[in-house]
Amino acid sequence: MPSTRISNIGGSGVGLAASLSFINVKDYGAKGDGITDDTTAISNAMDATNVVGSTLVFPAGTYLSNQITKNYAINILGFGAIIKVQN
Repeated sequence: MPSTRISNIGGSGVGLAASLSFINVKDYGAKGDGITDDTTAISNAMDATNVVGSTLVFPAGTYLSNQITKNYAINILGFGAIIKVQN
């Protein structure tokens, strides 16, 4: 199972100072416990980032997710977060 460690800002290239809102994936039901499938919660959180320059926040934890394809210009910020993509 491939995994991605998020250690800095990525996404649209808009810096934190220019970010208009922060969306925490845990506010949308993500557990980040390495056991629970967080796909729906992450997808819903991404849908909430409808403001250009929004930042999707992953607190420390291990998030399991299937591949999610969205066409959004967002930033991703992780605090020791690992995302494991399931097949």
